[in-house]
Amino acid sequence: MIPKIETFKRIEADFGCNPILPEKEYFLMQVIKRLTENLSFSEGRLVFGGGTSLARAYKVMKRFSEDGDFRFVPNALLASTKQIRKKLTNFIESLDGFELSEKPENDSSKIKFKLDYAKHSEFTKSSALRPYIQVEIFFSDALRYPVERKAISSLYNEYEGLEPETELDCVAMEETAIDKISSLLWRIGSDDDYHPADMRHLHDLAILSDKLTIDEKFIQTLTAVHNKDMKNRTKDSKDLRQNIEDTVAVLSNRKSYNTDYKNYVMAMSYAPDSENLSFEQALAKFDYIAKRLV
Repeated sequence: MIPKIETFKRIEADFGCNPILPEKEYFLMQVIKRLTENLSFSEGRLVFGGGTSLARAYKVMKRFSEDGDFRFVPNALLASTKQIRKKLTNFIESLDGFELSEKPENDSSKIKFKLDYAKHSEFTKSSALRPYIQVEIFFSDALRYPVERKAISSLYNEYEGLEPETELDCVAMEETAIDKISSLLWRIGSDDDYHPADMRHLHDLAILSDKLTIDEKFIQTLTAVHNKDMKNRTKDSKDLRQNIEDTVAVLSNRKSYNTDYKNYVMAMSYAPDSENLSFEQALAKFDYIAKRLV
């Protein structure tokens, strides 16, 4: 279906956002729909997660998202993911209307696809957006929390009164929060690994701050994920408590993070002013989570 440009302009008028944001979200939803409805595996299943799941499945925040993040959850221990990666690549390459902008990125933990959607776009590009739709599939052990079945719908479909694009299994909010906390902790302060868009983790965690069950299971799971990430990504042995304290201090003292937050979070928000979280408010809510963890 070719979307109506007028609907994106209505969304722009109502929310004061760049119309390319809901447009890109719409095409991301079409990719997710095709991927989850037309591809299956005997070895396991795809489970939807990340910021897009929080916005479009759980509907706990009003921030446009441009990525589709999935976990490949195996039925049993996998000796190799080679055939799964090949099947994913063949499917993505065959998607009508979308082309890979470059070769898929493979590493031991994931495969990443970058899909060019320029021929669909009717609007001027935004510096806050990647020039492509990104889909990442992470290979991991079994999930630590039960999945939740959710419908996902683009803002476009909601405006048009259309049915949600699809229904799919989603990673629990606690699991997404654990991944976002760990990601924020190992990226902040690193000139090599940090990207300004990482401020979206801070925003999303602030939104989740009063919606999470932070109990012994949560802390134990976060500690295990954090320690693994630190070992594999930074070669640093810093423990969770010290890393949290250091991260809060760095976020508080480096002014560039405030600028990144405005450019890569506030520019993506369609929440009313009364609901928008400033950098200072988001940091205070992250500090609230931090105090419950240590």
